[in-house]
Amino acid sequence: MRKNKIAVRLVFLGLALAALAHFTPLPAISWCHDYSYYRVTGKDSDNLSPGGLRNALAKLKYKLVQGSTDLRPGDVVIIGNAHSGFVNAQGSIDHYIQVREKLSDTDS
Repeated sequence: MRKNKIAVRLVFLGLALAALAHFTPLPAISWCHDYSYYRVTGKDSDNLSPGGLRNALAKLKYKLVQGSTDLRPGDVVIIGNAHSGFVNAQGSIDHYIQVREKLSDTDS
């Protein structure tokens, strides 16, 4: 009888946790500014604005340099407000692109 009570409680607890997880919004990397922030900090952000990325980088003592071609690993490249990328160990720029899902047969 006692084992049944424990089993029922565990099932109830599992269902409660599953329900909470279902309704809890999760942060996600949704565009390139989130990705650049993640590469610098290791922390997730959800829909970080270009200004938010610049502010976060300034707090981390990154310096704004315009028009530089002398990129080093760890640098962040921001092009206007449209795109940002992280300079990797090979000196290439890693840029996050999320492929838009096709919603219907008529969606192009």
